[in-house]
Amino acid sequence: MESLLGQFYHRIKGSQEDIASEGLAYILNRSLSANRALLKFIENNCDLLYSNLKYSTQSVGENLERPDISAFDIKEREVLTIEAKFWASLTDNQPVVYIERLEASSVLMMLCPQLRLKTLAAEIRIRLKSAGYDINESSPDIDIIRFKLANEKNVLITTWNKVLTLVRFQLAQDNEQTLLSDIDQIIGLCNLIDRNSFLPIQSDDLSPSTPKRMSAYYDLVDKIIDEFKNETFAHTDALRSTPQRDGYTRFFVADELGAALEISFKLWSQNADTPFWLRIALPTSNLWKWNNPELKEICRKVSGKLNYQSVDNPGEAFHFALYPKIGTTEDKVIQDLKSQIKTIIQSVGEHKKSN
Repeated sequence: MESLLGQFYHRIKGSQEDIASEGLAYILNRSLSANRALLKFIENNCDLLYSNLKYSTQSVGENLERPDISAFDIKEREVLTIEAKFWASLTDNQPVVYIERLEASSVLMMLCPQLRLKTLAAEIRIRLKSAGYDINESSPDIDIIRFKLANEKNVLITTWNKVLTLVRFQLAQDNEQTLLSDIDQIIGLCNLIDRNSFLPIQSDDLSPSTPKRMSAYYDLVDKIIDEFKNETFAHTDALRSTPQRDGYTRFFVADELGAALEISFKLWSQNADTPFWLRIALPTSNLWKWNNPELKEICRKVSGKLNYQSVDNPGEAFHFALYPKIGTTEDKVIQDLKSQIKTIIQSVGEHKKSN
């Protein structure tokens, strides 16, 4: 669906997420029909029944978290938070701090493009498990993923198109023509963002910090491998680093396994919010076997046991996603990534020897 707002997408300064979420909150507050359509969606997918809620935007919490939309019931309890996500990474507060500030019997709803649904859910799953949450996961629909937590708290991950289409249908049913036109504007903007494979270049993208950041990622990979060699955990005899269009790779051997630590733009953009990846092979005299079925099965078990996000595409190597520490010094990032790599390789090696 084309819209006037969508036509000016490339001229919008600041956050498209803010525009979309402010527009949605405006419609939900103006229309009982829109409000009830959203609450019916929550009832169907989270088994929670709310009457009409009042919506506000950018409500700052005790930990300086700032959800895009917060919804309050008649007793002023915050029972629904809606967070708009297009292509920005999760913040440090998401989703754990957002969940903690909600009352019991509540929902944190994450709205994202269809192309990001699975990767966003995967990272949220890891963060919840790392925070000690027990998760009851279900997928009521192909574009809905639900994490049910204790105290009837829920994380509901779905697409902009799913929610906006439901709201639009109800507005059309009730002949709310003015708001129908308004939501068409938001749908047009979100559809354009959803399918826009080239993100518009912003002035910040052209600053020296961008190449400096990418160079720092490459340097991290080299420094990790160098430290492994100094510790005799790994060696790189007869192996060369490999720069390529998709990123950068360093091969090494550790615990009788072949391995590659790499920066992968493809996996970063399509599978998880991290540039750092590890893959493991069975080394032979002439050719490393990355797609060995027995090894991939071991990797799947290790990934599940250690709660690591992974990518297991048929005919390709099994990849472990490595998440770096945020907001800390280089040496701490290196030590943490080294620890993750050692844990994975040693676990795979132990499983391999026991088979």
